[in-house]
Amino acid sequence: FTDAQGKTSKLSDFNGHVLILSFWASWCSACITNFKNTAFLRHDLQRNGIVLLNINLDEDINAYKNILQDLKIEGITAQPNALEQVKSAYEVEVLPHYVFIDKHNRTRTSLNHTEIAIQKMCTQLLNN
Repeated sequence: FTDAQGKTSKLSDFNGHVLILSFWASWCSACITNFKNTAFLRHDLQRNGIVLLNINLDEDINAYKNILQDLKIEGITAQPNALEQVKSAYEVEVLPHYVFIDKHNRTRTSLNHTEIAIQKMCTQLLNN
């Protein structure tokens, strides 16, 4: 993954942490609404040692960078280096899409993007 500043990261950089992959795009109105509605949740996740990685699926890099500036999105935000491979590997068909990875690198997928569902899954993963 490459962030807006050009820094490259790998999922293995986050080994031992609960990780949430949040797939989104600038054209996805539900994704944008979700960013606005769950801003407080990002701080709670971080406080609990959960890493939230916002993965943008825009093909247009300028749309991605513009929305980052417009929304002032906090946290780690990146684009996959191999877009189609990542979408296939994590079965991303509908946005927003969340993938939960526990401390033992086991992947659990949830399409339910409500705040309560995210909090519930995080609690389960932290207690594993």
